[in-house]
Amino acid sequence: MQLQVNYLDWENPVTRSRACMEVAAKHGVPVVVMEPARGGRLAELPEQVAAPLLACRPDLSMASWAYRFCYNLPNVLTVLSGMSTIEQTRQNVAEFRASAPFSPEEERALAEAREMLEKLAAVPCTNCRYCVKDCPQGVAIPEIMSLLNLELMTGNRAFAKGLYSWQAVKPASECIACGACESMCPQSIDIVHQLEVAAEHFE
Repeated sequence: MQLQVNYLDWENPVTRSRACMEVAAKHGVPVVVMEPARGGRLAELPEQVAAPLLACRPDLSMASWAYRFCYNLPNVLTVLSGMSTIEQTRQNVAEFRASAPFSPEEERALAEAREMLEKLAAVPCTNCRYCVKDCPQGVAIPEIMSLLNLELMTGNRAFAKGLYSWQAVKPASECIACGACESMCPQSIDIVHQLEVAAEHFE
């Protein structure tokens, strides 16, 4: 089974990385993890997020942390690593050969970085999906809210926009501002405005 798994999405209510891994483990299905880093998502972190990782292991790249998180998970057969240069290929091969589990210090550094990433998210969407129940346009609201947060957490609009192109089956621009979604949202999110932002950023 091929899954998209990384430490940023591990507890994400939309992507549900942990839940997917647990289902695979329950049924004894080995997992091939899709590229977790080199596309820019976790290879280039905001400075304050990267700080605890660099303080712990200045010799490691940000991509290294993402790969190690994945290939040390139980039931992972392999991790598909994106490589665009010879140097990245050499680095990936060396890291995969080492395959070292996280030390307690590294676990703490990664937890700190992940907590900082989560705090950068500005839209408090929990993927309850009440918003989509009565949406006359069928806009993919939870997925779009998640991508807005991803853009903020990674500082990488191009990456979020690339995901938007196929995850937002019904795009933000199809919103007619009827407000049905906002009346249903337990988090009182200004969904109509956020969809306007998403259309401006991603379309």
